Amino acid sequence: MAHHPTTAFGRLFAAGFGAAKALRPDRPIHPQGAAMNGTLEITGGASGIPFLDTPSSRTVAARLSRSLGLPVRWPDILGLAMRFPTDDGAADLLLASTGWRVPGRFCLTAHRTVGAATLTSLMPYRGAHGPVLIGARTLGPDPGRPAGSRTRRRGTSRSPGPPRWAAGTASARCT
Repeated sequence: MAHHPTTAFGRLFAAGFGAAKALRPDRPIHPQGAAMNGTLEITGGASGIPFLDTPSSRTVAARLSRSLGLPVRWPDILGLAMRFPTDDGAADLLLASTGWRVPGRFCLTAHRTVGAATLTSLMPYRGAHGPVLIGARTLGPDPGRPAGSRTRRRGTSRSPGPPRWAAGTASARCT
């Protein structure tokens, strides 16, 4: 029986994760992170996932993290986990820094801060109409900038407020 290509990818990922867990048993990936509240601006679409198909603005509990746990001054693979209420209970979106277009869309990329990163679901979510890819970008000031770094022009005294992200979907048809 022929296996789907994602089966091999899943086995490779499981082996790599197992090796990371052997080296760092408590939290093998994303050991460093910051919890915050923010806003998710959902653009809407036809994914078959009800909470993503209607344009809306949602308050989220978020965690920005660095995958490998490298020093802050070094680029690292970034993660953004968001949880927010929906009509069916809580929804979780797990995104990582990747490219935006194929083939880079399926490759993890390293960045110093989340403001410059494209964040996507590395693997598709399951929608009523098939696989769904989710992408997000930071709106406004970079919530991942190290404390004390300049994020605005001189002379501005406004607080940047809570972080905001924009998310959209693209349905992916697998044949």
